[in-house]
Amino acid sequence: MSEISARCFLFVGNISATICKNLIFKIFYLVRKVFLICAKSDSGYDKPASSYFSFVKYEGKKGKEMRQLVAIDSYIKARYEANPEKYLSETFGLKKPVVLIPVVKRDACIEIDGFRMHISGKTGSRITFKPAMQITVSYDTEKYIRNVVKLNSKPENYNITELDKVSTDENIELFDILTYKMTDTVLKVKFGDMGAKIISHRDAFEKLDIRKQCFVLTEILKIIHCNAVLGNLTYIGEGSSSGRVGLNSVLSEVKGVKSIYLVHQSVTGLFEKKIDLLHM
Repeated sequence: MSEISARCFLFVGNISATICKNLIFKIFYLVRKVFLICAKSDSGYDKPASSYFSFVKYEGKKGKEMRQLVAIDSYIKARYEANPEKYLSETFGLKKPVVLIPVVKRDACIEIDGFRMHISGKTGSRITFKPAMQITVSYDTEKYIRNVVKLNSKPENYNITELDKVSTDENIELFDILTYKMTDTVLKVKFGDMGAKIISHRDAFEKLDIRKQCFVLTEILKIIHCNAVLGNLTYIGEGSSSGRVGLNSVLSEVKGVKSIYLVHQSVTGLFEKKIDLLHM
């Protein structure tokens, strides 16, 4: 092989190696990106999603019995299923773990002091939920809520008229009804603190124009709606992502709670079975 041919061969070889290297890097990048998108959790962060939860008890500090809902991520659930106790001990450092309920599915119904929620995901060491109980209001209030929601969907430059059947006084009345539901009914179990904060901004709400009042009322309805949706309460001095429903995954450490049940319901909803998670 001549010197020129050898140099050409080496040049082509280097180009091929560089192309292969770049191609492998791009493939790896795309695979990683697809994985993160598929594993994206409900909280909006790029973390592995949970397939289900395992309810376990283990020995805590000073021998205290602890009970926890442990998230089992999709990509490692095979390890858990092969040997649950070993997985829990090695991965989470749990001492003498015992699996009480191997699988608690997402959307499972959890009842805390009479307030029911569905598991929607995890955020760090907390379990996130979506409410499972609808608020009840009078027929007249329900009709007025429709007017508020309808007006809120109009363009910003829309001119409000009497035909919209919305007023400042009725907005304040609805504000009081919704906050009462959050602080003085079964909803207070998870929305009591949020309701108290909203009440503290009643003066700010009264000073808003009708359009902004309707926006705030719609956002409050989002918070207590049976879905994992947050509300934007910046007009009254609260956050843009208010109302997250969460719970410490270590159920035995939840303060101020008398009972926590896992509720199994029939398809028709006529029959159900409740499991006491604190004393089973």
